Amino acid sequence: MSDRVVVIKFGGSALNPKSLKGIPGLVSEYLAKWRVVLVVSALSRPPYPYATDSLLKLIYSNYPQPLSPSQNGIPKVIKDFVLSTGEMIASGLVAAVLHGHGIPSEPLTGFQAGILLTDSGKIKSVNPIRVIQALNEGKVPVICGFQGMTERGNIVTLPRGGSDITAVAIAQALNAEHVILVKDVDGVLSADPKVVDSPLLHKFVSYEELGELTYNGSKVVHPDAVALSQKLNIPLYIRSMDRGGTWVGSKSPSSLITAITRKPNITWFKVSLREPKQVEMLLQELANHSISLDFISMYQRMNRNSIVLSYTVSRDQMEKAKTLLREIHIPFTYLPEMAKVSVIGAGIRGKPGVFHRIYKAFQRGNILPIQVSDSHISISFLFSEKDSEKAVRELHNEFFEEERLNERE
Repeated sequence: MSDRVVVIKFGGSALNPKSLKGIPGLVSEYLAKWRVVLVVSALSRPPYPYATDSLLKLIYSNYPQPLSPSQNGIPKVIKDFVLSTGEMIASGLVAAVLHGHGIPSEPLTGFQAGILLTDSGKIKSVNPIRVIQALNEGKVPVICGFQGMTERGNIVTLPRGGSDITAVAIAQALNAEHVILVKDVDGVLSADPKVVDSPLLHKFVSYEELGELTYNGSKVVHPDAVALSQKLNIPLYIRSMDRGGTWVGSKSPSSLITAITRKPNITWFKVSLREPKQVEMLLQELANHSISLDFISMYQRMNRNSIVLSYTVSRDQMEKAKTLLREIHIPFTYLPEMAKVSVIGAGIRGKPGVFHRIYKAFQRGNILPIQVSDSHISISFLFSEKDSEKAVRELHNEFFEEERLNERE
């Protein structure tokens, strides 16, 4: 058996009854060249009873005073204990499916795999003794993602989507060659297929570009997993059960634009403040209340009698942000149901004419953003949710239509 190790992570959407049947074949392909370690998420999505959202609903609906998952009230240690069972069931089921196809396997919880977490759910260390033992016995370890144990022995979960982080951390501990992420899409696409018909599949993107995509709304990989893989220089390969895929690494890309992303469910706030000390006070209060800001803009009016500050927050923090502004007596205006649309690509760095093409696309669609911001590899625009999907389609037509037509020929 080869000493080379590869880690394959199966997302919840790849763990539905139809896809489960394909796992033994996919694993067998990789076993021909590598020793294989699997990391699994919880099974699929609701209405499956052991999906993470189904378990959350079960917890909150049985509380004496029914709560929604966005409300506090149940200690994290209790929620994490219940939520961790979703991955345990998935791990055991996948191991059983593999065993039934003649592939020796062993299900392992996150803490059996040696994953030590902080109380807040950050990885402190990985000591994969049981994983190595299983490999040496000729088995495929099937590790629960999204979970681990604290030094006090409590089961703790990572952030949502944290199985991607588990896979990268396990790969580092085993000195694996790369991580394969099996998703419900074929790889990194030029836009969301729910918004754009037949987006392009990229064969390669850089860590930097993928990190920007995930920050700006793409859900293909957890952003912390991208950051960790970049830090450790562990290549990622993103694929679906049927085909792949996209390599992610440090190589510089050749394309101008990688993707157009859309991040909905945000609210835009605008406040007018009298002096810099009031700005500092507001920003401190927002931080104290754990309200995360994006799309920040600040300028002083020409007559210097006020400072205008605008920013966005996620929709689930909108009411908290409004309540805070009222409590500290700062007048404000706000626009709910907004979305952030971003043009992302390392190729736009220092490239003349990109903004002209973007503006031309907006003119063609008869839409205009209410705010603009940029970084060295992205340009972002704030639209109403109603106009945001149209903005994505117009931008995709501008930057990808010719390439898409060539691909069809």
